[in-house]
Amino acid sequence: MENRPLGRKIRDLRLALGRNGKPLPGEEFADKLGTTQATVSRWEQDKARPKDDALLALARLANQSLPEFLYGRDIGVPLISRVSAGRLSEAQQIDTQLPEDVERIAVSGLGAGDFFALKVDGDSVNRIAPDQSTIIVNRSDRELIDKRFYVFLIGHETTFKRFRANPDRLEPYSYNPEHETIFPAEDVRVIGRIIKVIVDDI
Repeated sequence: MENRPLGRKIRDLRLALGRNGKPLPGEEFADKLGTTQATVSRWEQDKARPKDDALLALARLANQSLPEFLYGRDIGVPLISRVSAGRLSEAQQIDTQLPEDVERIAVSGLGAGDFFALKVDGDSVNRIAPDQSTIIVNRSDRELIDKRFYVFLIGHETTFKRFRANPDRLEPYSYNPEHETIFPAEDVRVIGRIIKVIVDDI
């Protein structure tokens, strides 16, 4: 069963329907559902629950059945590359069209979004994602929020770090004290936010 609050699922859906990592404007989203922006805001804050007809409309927007929207479903997430959680590594083509034979892993409870999976190399974020674990990245979610984890493209190299604001920086989150914070001297592109970590059983 999915454990995300309904309000978060609705926010994620609005984000997935938007462009360039920004959510669909609230008024436009509300129009698609035949309701008001104020009502949608109450749903997103879990101050009110959508009625049955609104839930069905939300599920249709997410291209899911109502049970899938409410409780999640297994989807085949493409495992497309590796990402360094230590030093920067050369970027691979994680933003392009994937071949049909790409390996996929079954992941449940993701809701709406554009997802791909990466294997983690390194230990600079091992407090949440150990070396060789798998991270699930939502390419639709690129809005930077303090203390959240993202895959970044810096120049032609990628890294997986925790974003911290004021000043903007990319921090390690590791049991290894040798890792240092990155203060990018050039523009940083956000590839997507990490929404799930999968650690293989030993």
